[in-house]
Amino acid sequence: MAPIPILSRVGSDFGFGKKTAGAGGLDFPALDFPAGAVYAYSGNDSSTDLTGNANTIVYAGKGFSATQKKWAEYSKSFNLPADDQVESRVQTPVWTPSSSGWSLEFWVYPTTWAGKYLLDCSNVQSDPNGSIAINVQSDHFRFYRRFNSDQINVNENTNNYLNAWNFIQVHYNGTSTIFRINGTTKATFSGNTNTPSFVKIGNGGDGFPVTGFLQDIVLYNGVNRGNQASPTTPFGL
Repeated sequence: MAPIPILSRVGSDFGFGKKTAGAGGLDFPALDFPAGAVYAYSGNDSSTDLTGNANTIVYAGKGFSATQKKWAEYSKSFNLPADDQVESRVQTPVWTPSSSGWSLEFWVYPTTWAGKYLLDCSNVQSDPNGSIAINVQSDHFRFYRRFNSDQINVNENTNNYLNAWNFIQVHYNGTSTIFRINGTTKATFSGNTNTPSFVKIGNGGDGFPVTGFLQDIVLYNGVNRGNQASPTTPFGL
């Protein structure tokens, strides 16, 4: 008998089956993530932490959108409406960046983002205390290992990424902090980053909201994930 595909085993957050009462009060069964997974949120009409670690996010009151979804198995995604500062972000828990490695990964479908912060993890604006950030301008990206003095600018037409799903990975491999979009390295910094003060995806900096949609936000810590290609299945599972 052929092995059962993993997507048929992971429960209703992938669009299969019904809600179940999981351990620790989870609404959905936990998924079988690789080692080091700290939290994972699909945005598929749910803000449940699919690692089973029961970490929570700040996303109350915005609802989920059926306008765009990354996967056929999904029906909805996190909505970034830009109605106000708070409503255009998903804020995930902070973590202490491990010297062994870490990786923050997510999908974004931006409809507008020029002049905005896609990712912001620090309200400290100078070395040595700032953390990672991504600012988007119409003609370049600004990547930060430690906001806002440890910075690399990458010139390109960022409008080319609008109205499409893009895979973002920011990770530390034990030597360098690396920013990648759709499987392509955009910026590489020597050394690790600092512990974030917060993790805001879609509205870093408050008042600079990206509009669009988010899907499959996952954090790994304590492991070297290496450079990840764009996943071809939910969470790459």
